[in-house]
Amino acid sequence: MPVTLRPMVFEDARGVGAMHHQAWVDSYGSILPDGYFTTWTVDDAAQRWEDLLAAPTPQGLTRLVADDDGEICGFVVVGPSRALAERPQPMRQTELRGLYVKAARFGTGLGQQLLDAVLAREESAELWVFRDSPRARAFYQRNGFSPDGATCTEERFPDLLEIRMVR
Repeated sequence: MPVTLRPMVFEDARGVGAMHHQAWVDSYGSILPDGYFTTWTVDDAAQRWEDLLAAPTPQGLTRLVADDDGEICGFVVVGPSRALAERPQPMRQTELRGLYVKAARFGTGLGQQLLDAVLAREESAELWVFRDSPRARAFYQRNGFSPDGATCTEERFPDLLEIRMVR
């Protein structure tokens, strides 16, 4: 059965949380501070998604999951750009807020499928990515995003520089 992209619903919260947590372990485990995953657990991630999905969806926000016969194997979130205290002011109206796929799906085109489902190829947008995340940066560069020179660090990751990429 092929992977289905569909809107994220409350019943997906636990699966999305578990997948999100594992994606962080796989993608950022080597660059995050020691002990990070003892303070941010699968249950924490699932609870965050339950809280997000229990609330009304903010206007303009799109959340999709990649569903493989009931297994969440990826997700994407896009919406209006956010003005956050630790970041420079947005440069684009649309922000790709998150795109994750299971490590077993790397290189299968699933990430591309998710991105294409929420952003047209030439649509302007921005995103934030860890500078030391070469796989993600290469993916976004292949999709027309490039660093614009803006950087930030978040309080929870004071030693990890994030860069903004725009197209």
